[in-house]
Amino acid sequence: MIGKPIAIVLDTVKGQGVPFLENLKDNHHLRPDESMQQQINDAIQELGLRLGNEVSNHV
Repeated sequence: MIGKPIAIVLDTVKGQGVPFLENLKDNHHLRPDESMQQQINDAIQELGLRLGNEVSNHV
């Protein structure tokens, strides 16, 4: 096993791509209220649209 990595450490941005969640402390334990749930739904829709555009551009 000499020369092979044992662990990979990444420096990531929590919530990347969803501006109101980026770097929000404890966003993994978030309990959204109704207004935040609407923001989350909007972000999911926007990310889906972006993903769909990226997929169609690569096909």
